[in-house]
Amino acid sequence: MAEVLLVSKPLAAPWTDSAKNLVHTLVTHATGHHQFHCFVPQNGHLPLPHVTCESIYANAGSYAPGLGQNMLG
Repeated sequence: MAEVLLVSKPLAAPWTDSAKNLVHTLVTHATGHHQFHCFVPQNGHLPLPHVTCESIYANAGSYAPGLGQNMLG
C-alpha cells in the first residue's frame, strides 16, 4: 500500500480555499491502495478508513474579506 503525505492548510470549513479543496477532494474520492496522512485542526478528523489525521493546528482559523473587497461587489 502506497502512503501519501498531503501538506496543506487545515482540512476544515470554510471551504473557500482551493488548496484545501484540492486536498479534500483527493482524499475523499481516492480509489486504489493508498493510505493518506493529513493535518486537521484539534479534535478534527476525516472519517475515512484510508485516512490518518494528525491534529497539529490549534483551530481551523477564520476567513473574513477586507473592507475594500466587500465594497467591490
